[in-house]
Amino acid sequence: MHRASRIVPGALLVGSIVLLGCTGRPTPAITGAGADLAAEQSVRLNLSGEPGTLDPSRASFATEITVIDQLFRGPLKFDANLKLVPDMAVEVPTRDNKGVSEDGLTYTIRLKPGLKWSDGTPITSKDLAYALRRGADPRTAGTYASFVREIRGGAEVAAMKPDDGRLDAALAAMAIETPDAQTTRVTLAKPNAVFVNYLGLWIAYPLREDVIKAKGDRWIEPGNLVSSGPFVLKEWAHKDHITLARNDQYAGDRPILTSVRFAMIEDANQAYNAYRAGELDQVTVPSALLSTVKADPALGKEFVAVNKLTTFRAALVNDKPPFDKKAVRQAFAYAVDRKTLIDVALKGSGSPASSFIPPSMPGHDPAAEPNFNAAKAKQLLADAGFPDGKGLPKVAMTFASVGNNPAVATLLKEQWKQVLGVDVDLDPVDSKTLQDRFKAGQVQMTFVGWGADYPDPENFLAPNMKTGTSNNRSKYSNPAVDALLDRAQLETNREKSVDLYRQAQKLV
Repeated sequence: MHRASRIVPGALLVGSIVLLGCTGRPTPAITGAGADLAAEQSVRLNLSGEPGTLDPSRASFATEITVIDQLFRGPLKFDANLKLVPDMAVEVPTRDNKGVSEDGLTYTIRLKPGLKWSDGTPITSKDLAYALRRGADPRTAGTYASFVREIRGGAEVAAMKPDDGRLDAALAAMAIETPDAQTTRVTLAKPNAVFVNYLGLWIAYPLREDVIKAKGDRWIEPGNLVSSGPFVLKEWAHKDHITLARNDQYAGDRPILTSVRFAMIEDANQAYNAYRAGELDQVTVPSALLSTVKADPALGKEFVAVNKLTTFRAALVNDKPPFDKKAVRQAFAYAVDRKTLIDVALKGSGSPASSFIPPSMPGHDPAAEPNFNAAKAKQLLADAGFPDGKGLPKVAMTFASVGNNPAVATLLKEQWKQVLGVDVDLDPVDSKTLQDRFKAGQVQMTFVGWGADYPDPENFLAPNMKTGTSNNRSKYSNPAVDALLDRAQLETNREKSVDLYRQAQKLV
């Protein structure tokens, strides 16, 4: 249904275990010929919670992107083989086709003719330019702002406060040109070897300035939202379900489906029961039921295990005590027995993550140092001034109470208590609350995942670990890591750039 997306409030470490009903598995495009099909075709899926937003400029969680990718399209996209291909654009900009300047600074995006919004209005280069500027605007407070702030003038915009009276002029001065209705030209402040990948992300989905200004924050509600993708927003019953209908103005392949219904069932067992009752066509299997499902003759035929480029982690916010001390962060990390976590809490679904960069991604280090070391964890906490946890400020772990998260959080709490003597408070919240609080910096520690937007280690390290980037919600900052990431983004030699990312990974 959607590509792996940025922040995932789920509960698997590197995989997805699902059951697929008789309707089959939907593809990202959900399109194709169907001469023998009935006129009405629908699929019922589960989001595992309320999306925080359907605004592409502000989205970062999987529950958001899953829906947004059906409502909107951008210049480029990633195909099933993770290859960057044209979507709204005529071609992928390269030096060979003159879409990228020889100095690597200027990118020219040419939109296909005849593209239309769901209300019949033509989609133009100005819609793309508006989206890029809006994504960089601090008033938007978008999680992906650092991606579009790579554009010349973006750093100046990033340094401004939302109430700065010079902000509109600074946004207008960003190096984004629209010489004609189909052409958008952006110039970067410095070369970035992976910038073209950003044009396949939702931060680069064209947007309607007139609609957003007229409707304000309610522009994403049914009846207000104007789509560019294969579906339109028909219904959004908050905290219950979202219904999409086919967009007859869509210029791509006509969807087979006439409607898509997303439920918002947070409890994994309740979602599983809904699947068994015929109310959902696909569901993630609760870890506790994996062995039962595999052994069942009927359910075993519907069972699919899918590897994803996703790593889940306990995100320790570095500017909040006690995680402002490196030794405390390291102590909590070394105190986690990842194999036990998977075997007990996840019943074997997933594999231990000894590095942030996952397997199958360039830069992954399978020989990374084993993370679990109880003696080292205890010593580090003592070195930080908190022997056996004595005197440590109160620690709370906020997490989305969806899927297998409660089981994971409970086991983490037990391990930290057993190894460190620290009693962590568990703070379960609904999915939308976790999204809102994490984005607003209102958590001390949480449990989230990061899935690849494109197949490059930069996608894992730069947004999450580079000082000041908009997705760096853990507030990690290391000048040595920043320097390696800067060098890697300039490096066009793949082998050399991967080596730099591998060095940065080791420091992290």
